[in-house]
Amino acid sequence: MLYWIGQLADKTGLTVRALHHYDRIGLLRPVQVTEAGYRLYDEEALLLARQIVLLKELDFSLFDIRTILHAPGADREEALRRQIDLLKLRRAGIERIIALAEGILKGEEQMDWQNRKDGEYRAAKDGYRAEAEARWGHMEEFQESRRREKAYGPAEWKTIQGEMEDIFRAFASLAGREDPASDAAAALTERWRGHVDRCFYPCDRKRLAGLADLYEADDRFAAYLDRFGEGNARFIIAAFRAYAG
Repeated sequence: MLYWIGQLADKTGLTVRALHHYDRIGLLRPVQVTEAGYRLYDEEALLLARQIVLLKELDFSLFDIRTILHAPGADREEALRRQIDLLKLRRAGIERIIALAEGILKGEEQMDWQNRKDGEYRAAKDGYRAEAEARWGHMEEFQESRRREKAYGPAEWKTIQGEMEDIFRAFASLAGREDPASDAAAALTERWRGHVDRCFYPCDRKRLAGLADLYEADDRFAAYLDRFGEGNARFIIAAFRAYAG
């Protein structure tokens, strides 16, 4: 089932303006944009939007949310379980504060302010963020990509995302018609390498081969690439490996 952007906003409590912003920064992309410019979202996007709402309620920044939900190998189901655990800890902390406030109303003289449970919530939240950093933060590519991403505003993200999608659409136009080792495929592969090198991190042929392995290992990448055309992911992976030698 597909949802118009207004329908997605109604189902998640996000504003249309926020959804436009998430599209620009690559946090939540529509699966389709009509010729008239209307954004359409599928069930996966709806689930992702709801997870974004939960993480915002837990006071994670949009940058942290990108890391948790979009970093290579991210497990969204596991992320949801962790979010539930954090919400339970937050609820326990709030209930304890309510109990303290009620104690004040009752005139209680002895109250345990040290056992409010909010410290446990903060520690769990910090651990969640640190775990994402530990999982991917050791990679030079991740560190450099994160450094550059911090400098990009909405206009830069829109340009970057537009160029990326243009390249993937061009790959899709070749899939099934060209050999992955053809000159046309090599030209597009070089264009993608240059895009990554310019926008995210230094990307040589060795790292391009690593991207092929990543795209093959993670079904999320394959599903995204195949949205531009059936068999697109398989073609891109083969093209990257042919180009990398």
